[in-house]
Amino acid sequence: MLFRFLLHRAPSIRVNEMFLLKALGKLRDEADQICQAAASPASSSTDSQLEEFQQEIVKCKSRIVDMEKQLRIFEGDTSEITTLDQADYHVHILEETLKQVRLQKQVLQEKYNSPCPAPTTQVHIPPETADVSGFLTGSSSNSILDWMPQRDPQIQILNFLDSNGLLPPRDQTQSIAEILPPPSPQPTLLHGEEINIEEQLSPRSSGLESDNNVQRPEFGQVIDVNMSPWTQLYPTAFLLFSIYLWPFVESVPRSIVTDKEALISFKSQMSLESPNLLSDWEQNSSPCNWTGVLCNRPRNRVIALNLSGFGLAGSISPHIGNLSFLHSLQLQNNEFRGALPNQISDLFRLRVLNMSFNSLEGPLPANMSTLKELRVLDLMTNKITGTIPEELIHLAKLQVLNLGRNLLSGAVPPSIANLSSLTTLNLGTNALGGEIPGELSRLPNLEYLDLTINNLTGTVPSSIYNMSSLGYLALAANKLWGKLPTDIGDTLPNLWGLNLCINKFSGTIPGSLYNLTNMRIIRMADNHLEGTVPPGLGNLPFLEMYNIGKNKLISVENEGLGFVTSLTNSSRLKFLAFDGNHFEGAIPESIGNLSKVLSILYMGGNRIYGNIPSSVSQLSGLALLNMSYNSISGEIPPEIGELQQLQMFDLAGNQISGSIPSSLGNLRELNQLDLSRNQLVGEIPTTFKNFQGLLSLDLSNNMLNGSIPGEILNLPTMSTLLNLSRNFLSGPLPQEIGRLERIVAIDLSNNRLSGHIPSTVKSCNSLEKLFMANNRLSGTIPSALGEVKGLEALDLSGNQLSGSIPTNLQELHALESLNLSFNDLEGTIPTGGIFSNLSNVHLEGNPKLCLSLGCDDTKGHRKIVIIVSITVLLTFVVCFSIALLIYMKKGKSAFPSNVLQVLDPELLALVENSLEDNQSPGIQLNCLTKIFGVGLSCTSTSPDERIGMRDALRQLKTLKDTLINNRSPIKKMKQ
Repeated sequence: MLFRFLLHRAPSIRVNEMFLLKALGKLRDEADQICQAAASPASSSTDSQLEEFQQEIVKCKSRIVDMEKQLRIFEGDTSEITTLDQADYHVHILEETLKQVRLQKQVLQEKYNSPCPAPTTQVHIPPETADVSGFLTGSSSNSILDWMPQRDPQIQILNFLDSNGLLPPRDQTQSIAEILPPPSPQPTLLHGEEINIEEQLSPRSSGLESDNNVQRPEFGQVIDVNMSPWTQLYPTAFLLFSIYLWPFVESVPRSIVTDKEALISFKSQMSLESPNLLSDWEQNSSPCNWTGVLCNRPRNRVIALNLSGFGLAGSISPHIGNLSFLHSLQLQNNEFRGALPNQISDLFRLRVLNMSFNSLEGPLPANMSTLKELRVLDLMTNKITGTIPEELIHLAKLQVLNLGRNLLSGAVPPSIANLSSLTTLNLGTNALGGEIPGELSRLPNLEYLDLTINNLTGTVPSSIYNMSSLGYLALAANKLWGKLPTDIGDTLPNLWGLNLCINKFSGTIPGSLYNLTNMRIIRMADNHLEGTVPPGLGNLPFLEMYNIGKNKLISVENEGLGFVTSLTNSSRLKFLAFDGNHFEGAIPESIGNLSKVLSILYMGGNRIYGNIPSSVSQLSGLALLNMSYNSISGEIPPEIGELQQLQMFDLAGNQISGSIPSSLGNLRELNQLDLSRNQLVGEIPTTFKNFQGLLSLDLSNNMLNGSIPGEILNLPTMSTLLNLSRNFLSGPLPQEIGRLERIVAIDLSNNRLSGHIPSTVKSCNSLEKLFMANNRLSGTIPSALGEVKGLEALDLSGNQLSGSIPTNLQELHALESLNLSFNDLEGTIPTGGIFSNLSNVHLEGNPKLCLSLGCDDTKGHRKIVIIVSITVLLTFVVCFSIALLIYMKKGKSAFPSNVLQVLDPELLALVENSLEDNQSPGIQLNCLTKIFGVGLSCTSTSPDERIGMRDALRQLKTLKDTLINNRSPIKKMKQ
């Protein structure tokens, strides 16, 4: 039963086990017969001889029992080991057996090297493969199958048994019949100790291009079994080892079958859509020819599976653990879901495990610590939960640990510092808390550390700033604070990237950073940094990103934005941001000398003044230019139209004057244009029709005149915002507004637009907010507005609209705010939908509107309305007065004294007069409802729901003015 450990890999040959057991039984029977013969009365031996024979018999039996136990140990079935004592016993037996094998080998070598017997060549076994512990753990170089060349299986097996002293001694030997090529002195491994980390992290790289040339140690020489003296062995023993032969004969060609079955099971767990990239995974073909599968040549076993970017969906089959020769498993960029199967831990040869960019869930399996050969563990961008297992510290050869963009919680384990081979540690974008463990500084080879977007608190351990091997340090978006060491550029000499954005770091920018000539990334935005920009930016020729925005930095006296000129030496600069600070001065003409690959430039939110230099047009690679909320004056340089790559242009909140240059229409890639809050005049250029990719246009709060060009409404891509409010635009609203099918918000309020509201507005299917207040629009409210089902806010107030309110407006279930006040609307107010809660509806200033209850002119009904209205109002006055007394009694000295101007008898008289003047009961009831609402808000017991006194005064004054403005001319004349 020496090789029974292989039986579980080939179920079809388990039947041979019974023959092995029978053979052992026969050995026992022969031993018993020898004992009986030795104890026979006819024996002529003396008592001493008999005693010696009996002792030999006992020893023989004992050896048979011990041999059976040892053979069972060599089965390799570690599931029978349940205690540490059993494990120690197994190890002891194996070590003792190995010693005996080596002694026997030495004896045989001395015997065969003597001049008498014929010389014979021994089996070559590399020294490193004789490690029993490696044999037990399944080392890739210690497997029995690995040692076997592709030759006659019978010869291979007997040679192996003989070379390890497991066959009975022989009386004579014969010459060899076959000599194989000598083994390579240094066999090539699947992967060397050095791994290209960037290739392993790349979603498309397999890193296994050379694995087809894998070599394994082979036997140097093989003895011809047919000519060997083994045929002279006693019959039972020879039968025993002959039986051993047949499982090997069957198992060698079936070694790939296990791999095939595992892959078929893996495929069965996936939902494959057309085109099926795994269509060649068929039972009647070798898996070595399947897409994404790589085999080694000598033994034809699957060593790599690379299905990255195949768009596969489903769960990962536990049978993947049967790919026992697998060295690389790359399933990144797919749609795998569910938990990682525990059977992953069975892949003890695995060196690369990349399942990033999937939807895997659940915690990390703790038994992954058994993957002793693992170099790369990349599970980035999944939904993995739980904490980081402490057991990962057993992955002593791990070089890359990438768990970023998951849902991990808990603290960063200090024990990670035990992974001395680690070069990359990415735990960013999780929910990790606590402080950064200073033990991480003990990682001598760490080059990349990313802890961004977590809940880490406290200060950064000073030892972190002393990790001389560190090249990239990212701690952004946490709750870290403290000052940065002034000598950080000296203690981190290999640093090329530093990301500390969105924290609470204070102090100044360390000038020593600018001594690191290989620096590529400096990101310190959104902190509490003060002071000036240190000199030395010109020393960074490889700088690609410089972001110091949203701090409290100021300009060096009399230098203004001089640091911008220093950056002209950084020819690779792509991203520059110094917005949201207190920089003051004019934009230097040298801005045009910045890198030609500069694509992002943020300089808004400062105190920059002066004109925009025309040299900015030399930044040909610019995709975003933000100069908003400064004090920039002058006109927009027409040369801006030369920035053909520009996608976002923001000049909002400045003092720009003049007209909008028509050359801006040349910016065909533009998708966002914001020129709001300036002093621009003239008409909107018709060249804006060239913006075929425009998403948002904001020209509000200027002095633009003329009509709205239909061309800018004929931009089907506009989907975010069209804001032309607070200008002097006139004329009718173009019918082309219906072309804005994807637009979310339109604001045309506070202009001089006239004419009807086009019914084509119903085609704005994505519209959520429509503001047209304070124009000169006339006609009726188009019922087509009721077809814009996603509408949330509608403001048509302050126009000259007439007719009734379309009843289908009450069918807009998403509508939350409706303002139709101060028009000339009439008729019955709908009662459904948003009209069921008049607090969200503004209808004041429409004297001809009425509720269904108030549209009857009979005197009896009018008296009822008057009585009810006055009763409600008096009730409110009493309640409100009591509330005011309580409020004043509590010592609220800040109570506005002029609130009494509203609570005089004139308010009641105004209500009564409005009723007698036959004015609209709808307006009266609306005002009374709002007055009562103010009263209830003032007397609310909850402070959160209670309205402030000043707000109450403002609302009551507004209602009073409404009642006065709606009085009849006769009453006004009497006064």
